[in-house]
Amino acid sequence: MSTKENNGLIWVVSREYAGFAEAGGVKNVVKSLAEAAAAYGLTVTVFLPRYGNNSEDLDNCIGEAQIRVGDTPHLVRYFELFRKNIRFIFIDSGIFTEKKDIYTYCAEELDYFREKLHRPDLKKGDGYIDNHEMNVLFQKAVYCYGLRNHTAPQVLHCHDAHTALLPAFISARCTGRRLFRHTRTLITIHNAGDGYRQTFYSFEYAAHLTDLPHRVLEYGRVDYTVEPFLVGSAFADLTTVSPWYAKQLISPEHSPYSYLFSKTLAQKHIHITGITNGIDFATYNPLDMECSGLPFAFDIQKEQFEGKYACRSFLLDKLQSQTCTAPLYDGIQQYGSMSTQEEKRTLYLMYHGRLVRQKGVDVLLKAIPRILERFPNLRFIVMGQGNPELEAEAIALAAALPGKFVYCKGYNRKAARLITAAADFIVLPSLFEPCGLEDLIAQVYGTIPIANAQGGLQKIINGKTGFLYTLPNGEEQNTDIHISALTEAVLNQAESFFATDKARLTDIPYFKNIILQACTALHTEFSWKHIFTQQYLKLYFPN
Repeated sequence: MSTKENNGLIWVVSREYAGFAEAGGVKNVVKSLAEAAAAYGLTVTVFLPRYGNNSEDLDNCIGEAQIRVGDTPHLVRYFELFRKNIRFIFIDSGIFTEKKDIYTYCAEELDYFREKLHRPDLKKGDGYIDNHEMNVLFQKAVYCYGLRNHTAPQVLHCHDAHTALLPAFISARCTGRRLFRHTRTLITIHNAGDGYRQTFYSFEYAAHLTDLPHRVLEYGRVDYTVEPFLVGSAFADLTTVSPWYAKQLISPEHSPYSYLFSKTLAQKHIHITGITNGIDFATYNPLDMECSGLPFAFDIQKEQFEGKYACRSFLLDKLQSQTCTAPLYDGIQQYGSMSTQEEKRTLYLMYHGRLVRQKGVDVLLKAIPRILERFPNLRFIVMGQGNPELEAEAIALAAALPGKFVYCKGYNRKAARLITAAADFIVLPSLFEPCGLEDLIAQVYGTIPIANAQGGLQKIINGKTGFLYTLPNGEEQNTDIHISALTEAVLNQAESFFATDKARLTDIPYFKNIILQACTALHTEFSWKHIFTQQYLKLYFPN
């Protein structure tokens, strides 16, 4: 099939996709964007690795290939699956299928890899030591698929640094340049923080592993390293997940967590288009208990909040004892407890996400005792896992604040949504945030965000759809100042609540209007249909 016959054909390339390969927020964006394109009537093909935790019954093998990465040959097989008017092609090879997770070692595979790699020091959460090999094989396999089938898309959309070299693989050879000559190529940066860019820490290693010409890799050289995003930028347009993050990335003075990378972007005058991510409301809809996973339904748009508070009572009942026989949900380990009787005038605040410093979790944990000194009727629930030091700090805080702070270690989708729906506020003190999804999810459930005005969190309109606080210029990395700013932001809202005689936040017109305005925005400007038709469609087909 020639490219002329492929008008409207979109290839989406990602290592994550909700329902198949789940790690971070990338999975939700890729799925929603692909479904929005398919709903518009475009022909969408999604390329994914086939990981060992993929439970799909894949029996339709449509081809195979031998692909070399460095000195190692890999047998790759291509499996086809159709779902929701989208064609999926899974890249099957041993380097993927032996993995039970996406990027890091999980508990179930530690013994196997400790023995195989002779690495008794491997621990849960460590990144796969062959991540670069996985990335290169995946990208070469997608390119090889096009060559073997003599087909190329009209639009090739690569997601994150794991796929950022694919445009270079295509353009480095005459055969690829001819085949993909009509293809519009995009690379979306979901996170360019240090540790997320899949940086090759040696030019020689990058050349050996990728077999790309030195002149091509030079586009991405930063000192002795090679940055895939920079290499890809020579052959594709760069996008990112909010206009604020796009601006931040090309301003090194505002990007302390990607400074050298941002400095190079600025020096090379590389343009990045920022498009704010949306949310698939139907996936979380609190009226649909099957989709939401909540024990009670409610309707924010119709101002029917009883189900939200029923969810709170249900959650508090589960959190009443630290030694309860049944855990909150599978995969969750509870530390601390809350009173069995809900106080008449209590505010509930929560955080859900990775326990890492990027998310400002260290700031939050230190701010909580200060906040409780002023308003002891506040209650905090933190859920997530990540940095062992932050996990230990959260466990210690739960012991120090009995009845007022609960830490739920681990992840469970139903638990995350229940905690979000039960709360009055979600606290998001991120040090940097490319877009942010948790604020949108919280707004689905009538939970108001209090967030640091960083990156994509600036889509929150202060005092209209949530609350933002800012740090003084030059003090973004000053933890003490951040703790004070977060504390003040929470205290301001607590004071507004306790200044009334209302028992619930939704009984106060000011807060209820914020909840309703946020809900309206979710169905309009933050719907994926709106974002796709108004922004991505123009980006895909500019002429």
